[in-house]
Amino acid sequence: ALASAAVTVATAVMAGFVTGSVLAAAFVVLGCGLSAALTCHSIRRHAQAAEALLRRPELRSRGSRSTGIFGSGVQEFIARIENLEREAEESTLQRTSLEARSRVRQREVRQLEAALNALDEPLLITDTKDTVRFCNAAAKRLLAFDAEDEAASLERFPELQRLIAETRTRNEATDSRNAELEFDADDEPALYRATAVNIYAGDSATGVVAILRD
Repeated sequence: ALASAAVTVATAVMAGFVTGSVLAAAFVVLGCGLSAALTCHSIRRHAQAAEALLRRPELRSRGSRSTGIFGSGVQEFIARIENLEREAEESTLQRTSLEARSRVRQREVRQLEAALNALDEPLLITDTKDTVRFCNAAAKRLLAFDAEDEAASLERFPELQRLIAETRTRNEATDSRNAELEFDADDEPALYRATAVNIYAGDSATGVVAILRD
């Protein structure tokens, strides 16, 4: 706009001097200068309106008419911003949902552990490597388990370890096995009937649960 105005001014001046009408040329120059000033003001106003639309979401519903020459660009940026806002909102909802499910699962796990710890019968759960992952309070008392040696404590009970390993490795023949095992209970030998059963997650075996009954 400014370049066009400058060309018009130069042309008008030359025309005025050629025709001898200096006054006419002066009026043309004045008009062109005013037009250029108005154009600059309009561009500045449109730029301010575009910035406001991008910064203030509540103004977007009014459309982009007030942004003038910036209208198409502003609309494209607004569409991108709104798309990013939707993605952020969906991500927040998903995270909130996952956190809620996690809290529910943690509460269910605590309730299950409390129920298993209330059993009088010793119970322990091992993973696919025969490592103890959980044992209830009765099993800890009978086998003298503590939090630090649970992962390796089955080595002190080879018959129980063998029963669990055979149950896990021979699950195609049967999912459960029984054995009579002897443990020291209150410093005296005690005979327990041990039952080991494979546990699954879907079609995959995830470990073995063993229950000891006296």
